[in-house]
Amino acid sequence: MIMSNSNYSLTPILFTLLLSLSLRAQLLPTGQSEPGLKWKENETANVRLIYPESARKDAENVHELMEHYLPIVSEDYGVKAAPFPLILRPQMASPNGFVTLMPRRSEWFLNATLTPMIGSLDWNEALAVHEGRHMAQFDFFATTSLKYAGYLFGEMGVGVFMYLVARPWFYEGDAVYTETFYTQAGRGRSPRFSSRLRGLLKSEEVLTYDRVISQDYRTQLINHYVYGYYLVTRAVRLWGKGFWSELIATAAGDAYNPYTLYRAFRRKTGIGFDEFFDQTFLELKKNASKSVVTRSEFEEHFYPFAVEGRLNYLRRDLNTFWQLVTEDDV
Repeated sequence: MIMSNSNYSLTPILFTLLLSLSLRAQLLPTGQSEPGLKWKENETANVRLIYPESARKDAENVHELMEHYLPIVSEDYGVKAAPFPLILRPQMASPNGFVTLMPRRSEWFLNATLTPMIGSLDWNEALAVHEGRHMAQFDFFATTSLKYAGYLFGEMGVGVFMYLVARPWFYEGDAVYTETFYTQAGRGRSPRFSSRLRGLLKSEEVLTYDRVISQDYRTQLINHYVYGYYLVTRAVRLWGKGFWSELIATAAGDAYNPYTLYRAFRRKTGIGFDEFFDQTFLELKKNASKSVVTRSEFEEHFYPFAVEGRLNYLRRDLNTFWQLVTEDDV
């Protein structure tokens, strides 16, 4: 009987821990920098920058970018981001960056200054806008009704309810919209970013909200960065730049309800979210090229590299997932 009561008492804790994992829009790395690095630290009005001596020039560039962009990308949410730790790691294998709670910080991986993942935008500038927007999102949530969860449960409580209020597609779609709106490039302007979506639309593939959030074992669909960007952008175009901050603030008032975002959306716009999703992708389909492709005619190529004079790269079409091919396979 004692063991049974103990298990029941652990259930809410385990549920909270598992649910909070879903808040992360991407997998966070567990690797560390080598222990011999000499770390430096500088603090300005917006960030507390932590970096190895070897990344000093990057650090100077990042300081300037964050001082310029962080107030701009925070403006829509009406917040002034408090200084936060920003760690620069130049030794990571994959270009990436993230913002997270517990503790509140951001980390950037500076192994590359140019990557097709972000189109033609400079890598540091892209991270300054994209990750800066994430920090603004997090700080905005802390000003809504979720602040009471923070009083009771700390950053864990805020993180759990952030996931209940909004989904990963909102966080990443809003960040991609921001990098596209406030810079001269951004993924929203990159043909590569939406190429698979265009292929799916021109192949008469039926995309519904339930299908894209659940994904499909038979077809590799677009990820939440892509459909999130188009949903966020169209709502801004229809209802203004303050639409999402007002909607999120309203939804946060019923954060215990996992459908709070959709209820708030209907109250604010008069239409259901599924209907809005369908209208968005019908509009995209009408604006796409009139030509129709088969599921095998559309291809994507990525990460080309040469080995002993033979070209290798990743390839997929609408029938396959990523596969490694060489020039002999073409």
